[in-house]
Amino acid sequence: MKRKYNWCIIQTKFIEAGHHSKISLKVISEMFGVPYQSVRRKAAAEKWHTRRLYLWYEENATKIEKC
Repeated sequence: MKRKYNWCIIQTKFIEAGHHSKISLKVISEMFGVPYQSVRRKAAAEKWHTRRLYLWYEENATKIEKC
């Protein structure tokens, strides 16, 4: 029987980890007990890496750097 995973929670954990974090899709798969290939396919289809990069950019690119 096919297992059901809460992809919303898995995606949120990956995206909110941040662009420069050490959290990879492999780590996420181990954290939630989901096969790596399934996580990789879901992330590619829903563009998780792009969303994480945009979130990081919104948080960091608009800040004014002090000298």
